[in-house]
Amino acid sequence: MEARADYSSDPMFFKNMNGGLSNAEFFWRDHYRFLEEKGYRLRPRYSPDWKPSWLNTNRDRFECEDGEPPWTVTTLPATRISDGQIVVLKHIWKKNTPTEVKITRFFCNKRNASDPENHSVFCYDVLQSPIYEVAFLVMPFLMRVHDVRFATVGEVMECLRQIFEGLRFIHRHNVAHRDIHIFNIMMDPMPILSEIPHLVWEHKSYVDPKRKIKQYIRTDHPVRYYIIDFGLSDKFSLGEPHISPIVLGGDKSAPEYKNAPGNCNPFHLDIYHLGSMIRQDFIQVGQRVSSPVRRVFAEHREVV
Repeated sequence: MEARADYSSDPMFFKNMNGGLSNAEFFWRDHYRFLEEKGYRLRPRYSPDWKPSWLNTNRDRFECEDGEPPWTVTTLPATRISDGQIVVLKHIWKKNTPTEVKITRFFCNKRNASDPENHSVFCYDVLQSPIYEVAFLVMPFLMRVHDVRFATVGEVMECLRQIFEGLRFIHRHNVAHRDIHIFNIMMDPMPILSEIPHLVWEHKSYVDPKRKIKQYIRTDHPVRYYIIDFGLSDKFSLGEPHISPIVLGGDKSAPEYKNAPGNCNPFHLDIYHLGSMIRQDFIQVGQRVSSPVRRVFAEHREVV
């Protein structure tokens, strides 16, 4: 298994077959057997024995479960073979994010995992790839917070309360996240969805795409929110100055970035990014919350 292979001559390459695999997807196909041996099964699309279900038929590939690629290939859902639970696998290149495994595991240790103020994503396992530079984090299936609309102001406030609580917990343990933005805030969808959704057909079941998913509201079925992705995070020793090199995360609007390259207090930067996220994705957003919520935020915009 090679770290960076050339797949241009493979018959399943997307340039050789309509609906074929991208270069990034071949990474998962190459790991299919390895992951299966470790107890996790990917979609049929990534099996080395994959035969596209629409070939030699009159079916449109977009109507087939294996016909569409996911919108992201850094993480993919998988079935845990032992119990059928749907989990998420994230592959990381350890050279690019050298502290991610260590910090993720730190927040999953017995003491931290049992703390109700800990909103850091849980990690079931870490798998070492046959490629030394690559590891896989096995995590619960989570969804973006705006994948299901907020119905009331109270639902939004509870979401923000949990994120404040979670970031405070992270900082209390001398960890600066350094990449707080809306795509790194997730939720456990199971209280408000009847089943885990398919990664392509969001209104259909991952287990059986023929089934439609029922949706409920957070007010009646409270959800828990999580902070994910410690790829850029720093953990400081007790008493160590909170100064580190500036790194660019998803939100590049902070004043500190005007001084890059340079140093900054990453804990202060986390607070800025949290406020920036609230402004951009809750106050100004418009389309991700229902009309009553937008109206209340609009009325209080000057106060916020």
